[in-house]
Amino acid sequence: MPERITVESIKDDEHWMTVRELWMRKDKEQCESWKDEVQNVLIFSGLFSAIVTAFLMESHKALRPDPAEESVQLLRQIAAQAAGQTWVAGSEPRIDHTVNVCVNIFWFLSLVLSLTAALIGIVSLQWIRTHLRALRRTLPSPPYSGRSPLESTGVHCTPADSGEFQIPQE
Repeated sequence: MPERITVESIKDDEHWMTVRELWMRKDKEQCESWKDEVQNVLIFSGLFSAIVTAFLMESHKALRPDPAEESVQLLRQIAAQAAGQTWVAGSEPRIDHTVNVCVNIFWFLSLVLSLTAALIGIVSLQWIRTHLRALRRTLPSPPYSGRSPLESTGVHCTPADSGEFQIPQE
């Protein structure tokens, strides 16, 4: 059976305000700490994405055939045909691009994961800011705007005939 709240147990509203202020202060400090950490992750993620993009652009060039090499091949073919020789197209050694493809896959994967971390960080910062705004709205002003500390914490009680307080059902 839940403990009954009596008039004597809530006469001293200062205890409620002390608990509420301590809780609000601790919650605000924790949110500020999270906010700083997420901002550091966002800075790192942005710098990492920029660096990976630079490497990706350079590495991406290795996936395309070299235009200078293609020109050399065409000139050899024309020279061979002009000399009356038969041209064998596959005589030149081809470079295997498997390593380049694997490297580019990892560059793209790194970029996608970095941008995903940035997106999660931005959403987290929005949530933290919304939570801090909600905390500021619920903070009572020093004179408590004419409300008791119990009312400012959301506990609304009405005295019953027996001298006990009951939480109204609304």
